[in-house]
Amino acid sequence: TTYTCKKCGELKIKDFTEALGHDYGTSTVAPTCTEDGGTYHVCSRCGDSYVTDVTPALGHDYEVKTVAPTCTEDGLTVFTCSRCGDTYSEKLCDPLGHTFTDTVTLEATCKKDGIVRHVCSRCGYAYEENYSLEALTSEEIYARAKESVGEIWIYDNNGNALGLGTCFAIDDGVFVTNYHVIEKAYSAKIMIGTDTLFVSDVLAFDSGLDLAVLKAAGSGSHAPALPVCHEIANGGSTVYAVGSSEGLTLSFSTGVVASPDRVIDSVHYIQHDAAISNGNSGGPLFNIYGEVIGINARSLVNGQSLNFAISSRELDRLDYSDPITIRYFAETYGNYFAVSPGDINISETEPNSSKDTAQSIVQNGTTVYGTVDRSSDVDFYKVTLGSGESLTVILIPRYVEDASGIQCVILDDIGAIAAGEVSTYDDDTVIYATFKNRSSSPMTVYVGLAYYSNYKYRNDVAEYWLFLYKKAGKVSEYDYVDVDTGLKFRAPDRWSVDGSTGIVTATDYTSGNGVSILMNPLSGSSVENYVAQLNASLRSMSSNFGYDSITISELTAAKLGDVEFVMEKVTSVISGTKIDQYIYVKQIGESVLIVTISAGNNTPLSTFESMFS
Repeated sequence: TTYTCKKCGELKIKDFTEALGHDYGTSTVAPTCTEDGGTYHVCSRCGDSYVTDVTPALGHDYEVKTVAPTCTEDGLTVFTCSRCGDTYSEKLCDPLGHTFTDTVTLEATCKKDGIVRHVCSRCGYAYEENYSLEALTSEEIYARAKESVGEIWIYDNNGNALGLGTCFAIDDGVFVTNYHVIEKAYSAKIMIGTDTLFVSDVLAFDSGLDLAVLKAAGSGSHAPALPVCHEIANGGSTVYAVGSSEGLTLSFSTGVVASPDRVIDSVHYIQHDAAISNGNSGGPLFNIYGEVIGINARSLVNGQSLNFAISSRELDRLDYSDPITIRYFAETYGNYFAVSPGDINISETEPNSSKDTAQSIVQNGTTVYGTVDRSSDVDFYKVTLGSGESLTVILIPRYVEDASGIQCVILDDIGAIAAGEVSTYDDDTVIYATFKNRSSSPMTVYVGLAYYSNYKYRNDVAEYWLFLYKKAGKVSEYDYVDVDTGLKFRAPDRWSVDGSTGIVTATDYTSGNGVSILMNPLSGSSVENYVAQLNASLRSMSSNFGYDSITISELTAAKLGDVEFVMEKVTSVISGTKIDQYIYVKQIGESVLIVTISAGNNTPLSTFESMFS
């Protein structure tokens, strides 16, 4: 016990006790890879320690393993101690790098970037990037065309060559050409370089669009598919035409787009001045990116460099649901008949001077020998047409003069639906008429023959042979499809297309109501100005023709199907009869789409709106 004075610090010790001595505890520690082992003695009171029975450290026992390289990591040799887990590595090789598979998820066009997705086949790493088309030189476009543009020869049923055109590949063994190139073909072959392919099938066709898609096989059937552009071309842009001009294979010309969207007979064309001639029909029109933007089809021979290619966008309007062999196409849709006039003969059976007493024609391809007995005689023949079937009538008079004196018409229960025209068949002067049953049900039609009242030989007996032939066909779901708006029109059974104006006209069988569809160039004018000119014409016409009254409404927003238009209602009263016209107008580029619905007898507008989609 120690005492310390607070004042002077003097110490005094008393009650002294001796040291306790160490109280050691022991423990045995095994050696590790890096530390010695032994018996450790540690005092529990003060922590003093010492070691006895020392055993040296064991050292590392490494196992060796190779780690393969990845796309982004080195290949390694890895050393790992089996006792303590200590590890280190040495570089074996460099990373492998990514191996990408590229997939285009959005095709680039001449106007829009595309998207390509890159996916590494080793590690799955993926990313996307935009890409754009690169302009090609004329030499590169020619080289592309040389591999994929063919010369197509067509033959009749006796193997005689009828002519040639051009076609191009859009898929493996699939080629596009014009309808008018193959419309007389009983067989056809395609030549690309030294390869020859034989056309087996017509996959799709449309005479109105003047397009056909063919399947061909043979050496060279793997001609590379050409990319097809679905954008509207730019006016003034450079284009290249390829085809067998006048039989000169792979003729190549260049020009510019004069009008990117010229509508003729309800078909969208590209007007251009690249030189084309006979034999170019069905050949591709390329843009500077090597895409097909059109199918060359026609020229205006009285103009200078006025050439027209059907817009490649019109390929989307074709129906691919019912492919047929080219022979069946020729016999069913082409100019061929399975039987010819004179193969199956019968005689006229009297009386047949009215539709009620009309002579029934049962066997297809029948030729009737008959007479028109002076001006009082009328002959009627009755034929039943299935849905989609068409009737061809060829009247061959004994004397050529009678071709202009006999009227030949196809009628239904209401009246005339097709009038015959003077034509030629097998070097004979004939009267020719056709009609197609576009309804979904069978219908009965009549062929009526009689003298014209002013024919100078009407008091003589006229002998004739009347050939009646039915061909199978399809009824299109829609009669009019506008590719720019998506507007679709389902017409009644009686309809027509005016080739000179491009007006599609449909008339209801019973009511006389009608729908007309017209695509007109605006020539820089606005819809409002166009409608103002139209209304001025209507008012002028009403004044000149003595209408009782004409009322024109204001333009309002309206829809046909899902397509937005502006619409005005024109109500005319003529000799006490009221006619309502609903005029729908929509501007599309440099053109205007006009749909006119004429309703008489207070027919509600809803009757017609259901025709549109």
